Amino acid sequence: MKIYPNELSFLLQSRVPSELWLAIGILLCIGLACIFRMKKSKEQKWRYIGVLCLAIYVFIVLCNTVIFRTDSHTSRVLLIPFWSYVEAVKESRSFYLIENLLNIILFVPIGIVLKMTFRNIKFIQILLCGLLFSLTIEISQLILYRGWFEVDDLMQNTLGAILGYFIFKILNLCMIKIYDQFRHSANSE
Repeated sequence: MKIYPNELSFLLQSRVPSELWLAIGILLCIGLACIFRMKKSKEQKWRYIGVLCLAIYVFIVLCNTVIFRTDSHTSRVLLIPFWSYVEAVKESRSFYLIENLLNIILFVPIGIVLKMTFRNIKFIQILLCGLLFSLTIEISQLILYRGWFEVDDLMQNTLGAILGYFIFKILNLCMIKIYDQFRHSANSE
């Protein structure tokens, strides 16, 4: 598989202007300051922080995938599942595989933050949130001529949200075990 540097830099570049990054940072700081000044329980504050982070992350994803994308002047639809994997193997180019991996990684934080913020959320709800957000992006790209509507993107984004859910569950279990061991060793002394 060949990796072409210009293709890789294209995939990794942010489409969000630096001024908007600054505005997002300022809004995050203001939001956090407001949350910490609230007379709420610690758990409620963390939930608000999670919702704030999720909202900002969703906005950044929309900026990169729809809002600041260039207009292609045509609607393109690819309803063939796994076409990008077939192309990657057929053409011996890793561009498609890297793009697929980035599509998965893009949605991992959504699964993590949803599970962290809403502790009782179920696997199927994470799956549906990932699928619906991805579908929103794909339909927006189709209607606004900002990219292709691809079944592969739907599958990869949903997989990313699911992976985020499981990553959180595994990390949470590890943290509980570490905490229990620490507490047990502190009590035995």
